[in-house]
Amino acid sequence: MTMNVIGASVSEAIYASHETRDIVLPNQTEHASQIAVDIGGSLAKVTYFTPSADRKGGRLHFKKFESGKVDEYIDYIVHLFENAQHYNNSSQQVLLPNVIVDKEDEMECLIIGLNFFITEIPYDVFTYNEVDTNPICFEEKSNNVYPYMLVNIGSGVSILRVDGPRS
Repeated sequence: MTMNVIGASVSEAIYASHETRDIVLPNQTEHASQIAVDIGGSLAKVTYFTPSADRKGGRLHFKKFESGKVDEYIDYIVHLFENAQHYNNSSQQVLLPNVIVDKEDEMECLIIGLNFFITEIPYDVFTYNEVDTNPICFEEKSNNVYPYMLVNIGSGVSILRVDGPRS
């Protein structure tokens, strides 16, 4: 499914329904019945879309859990699916009826996700140049972004040179 990202923005903190800020997708009209799950060394994360009740569009929500609280995490995911009947506690696989699980490449997902922020969300990405008077410069969204360096710090550290939309 392709999301309509025209007019997308990061929500104000006071409007988020939980500790992380949502991405507002004001022009998304098609229901997105997909969730994204990532269980890392220290955090487990879930992302899902909910349509707005009173207007066009909706929100992309982000929720995180400590990896040691996987049962709470799985309960949350199961809660997202009202027809869930069975899941195991090992977190290796969530068993839900009529749900297809696709495994994605982590590095490719990082690139696609950062490309989304760089090209679609104004002033949410910045560059740093220590020799400038104002070393931090927030960027408007741009389509001319390659190459760039992506540094991801989680349980491990990844440093990637990104030369194109998926490379």
